[in-house]
Amino acid sequence: MRTRLKRLAYRIFIKIALISLKTKPVNKLVFSKVKKRLSKYHIMNIVWCKMKISNNAISIHDLTFKRNSFAFKIDLLSINLNEVPKVIKVRKAEIRQVADLRKTDKKKSRTNLEVHTLAIKFKKRHQLIKNILTKVIFSINEIEIISNRGKASLYNIFSENPTIKGELNKLSAISNSKYKFKISILEHNIKISINRLEKDTTDIFSFNKLLAKVDFSDHSKLLVSTFIHLGQLYHPTISRERVEIEYFKAKQFLPLEDTQIFGGDESYIDIDGNVIFYSIVRHNLPNKNINLSIFLQIYSSLSKLIDIIPSPTNPELKTLLDDGNFLAEIDFHINLEDLKNSILSFKFYKNDYNIINIDWDLSYLNNKFPLSTYKHSMLVYSGSTDQSISNFAKKVIIINEDPSFFQHSGIEPMAIGLAIIRNFKSGNTKVGGSTISMQLVKNLFMDESRTLARKLEEAIITVLLENYYSIKKHRILAVYFQVIEFAPGVFGIENGSYFYFGKESNSLTTIQALTLSYIVPRPRFFLDAVLTRSQQLDRNLSNYIENMLENLYFRNLISDIDINSFLTEIEFSENIGKLYLENLKIDRVLKRIQDQKLLQ
Repeated sequence: MRTRLKRLAYRIFIKIALISLKTKPVNKLVFSKVKKRLSKYHIMNIVWCKMKISNNAISIHDLTFKRNSFAFKIDLLSINLNEVPKVIKVRKAEIRQVADLRKTDKKKSRTNLEVHTLAIKFKKRHQLIKNILTKVIFSINEIEIISNRGKASLYNIFSENPTIKGELNKLSAISNSKYKFKISILEHNIKISINRLEKDTTDIFSFNKLLAKVDFSDHSKLLVSTFIHLGQLYHPTISRERVEIEYFKAKQFLPLEDTQIFGGDESYIDIDGNVIFYSIVRHNLPNKNINLSIFLQIYSSLSKLIDIIPSPTNPELKTLLDDGNFLAEIDFHINLEDLKNSILSFKFYKNDYNIINIDWDLSYLNNKFPLSTYKHSMLVYSGSTDQSISNFAKKVIIINEDPSFFQHSGIEPMAIGLAIIRNFKSGNTKVGGSTISMQLVKNLFMDESRTLARKLEEAIITVLLENYYSIKKHRILAVYFQVIEFAPGVFGIENGSYFYFGKESNSLTTIQALTLSYIVPRPRFFLDAVLTRSQQLDRNLSNYIENMLENLYFRNLISDIDINSFLTEIEFSENIGKLYLENLKIDRVLKRIQDQKLLQ
């Protein structure tokens, strides 16, 4: 019944519109019936305060439309039927969207659109909907879009068939610069041109010029081409300083028949010579699960990547001279519900790439050297790097931090890819995906900032360390275990072992060695947690030890006897005391091992 009434209302409104455009007299009774019917059944929730109808014009005052959290309001809508071409004038239009408070934990989210003055001229009555963009002439003095993230303003907008021109600024929270824009609507494409008029130094993203083209000549897909000249990007998660981009080019194919495909067909992004060809396919699985297949081809060089980094921590990188481009291929199949079952293949082709020279000699790391690093303007470690390490502790930490350490060449793409996905899903940057080599570079050469620019610099130095300077794996481990942090002011595996357990690392029990490996990613939080006997530490450490016991068992580093005799009490040094893990269940570990054996 309700659906039929809605359809009836639509038909009545369409009939009224057609009668109005033909400039024939309109019976006021028709409008009164429509109003009464809509009011009675609340169809579309349309209300107006005052309406005047004559043979020459229609005017409606305070027209409002409300539905759920959406509201549309026009102070005055007037249609002059005698003018040629037909003219519709809107004095003020306001669109509001307020999110349902029950769905947003009572956080008010609002989006407003205000059109202060709007004049629309219909050049032709025929095929009005089909040719709405090219057959309508309009002018708007000002449009304001207000949301919980900020405000955007558009000024002096007018159409000159087939173009639309205007000015804009305050693009939400992204940019406060002022731009002028031009949109040309042609038969088979739409062209967009945006030029900056006034620059604002507080912009997160701005540019001098943007050109875009949407080509729909092929009915099976859209082709979107974009060019940006002199772009600037600033965000604390990207870099502490503004990133300057000379140019950005992109070509994007959007299939119209298959909305699950993004890119492909030579779709690419080019940032100052760093070219990425890409294809993304979305797979909808049962139970609303989603898998993604991402294929990337990256053509670049180290010097081009270094040029993107504003003021690198190690300015010596700017002296690198190279020639040619390498190719990196990444094929990533992501299971968003179970990241452990994701699959990544990485292939690197040197092609014609060659490093000619760099005025920064790191070969001293192959020999004994006095080591001195600073963090927060404090001397944290000084000494030689020839101290011995315990075999078992070394293996446990490697398995926890970088299980494929001896297989990769400094960077592990799978770990970085999974870290990016986890950070994206969680909305933070807690997971870094760093290898042991990258951690060593961080400790030796980097500052404490957690930005993408620092991560890129860290990765570049790591590649040089293992591939250009040819620092051996065992030497990297020897230096790594000298600089690794275990507590504020406590560096090196031997110092960490004495600090927590009062003995050398080769004398640690299994649970002590596992606890020491647990500390590595969180040295500054663990000490406070263990001193306060945190319940969260009990849960997290117990879960970690259970997983590691299972892992070590299948790597043949511990036996059934070791697990059966495993104690759930950790004996620290005298100043810390003993810690009993209430959540650590050895029976649970044995059951999981048995289940895994049955599956094999």
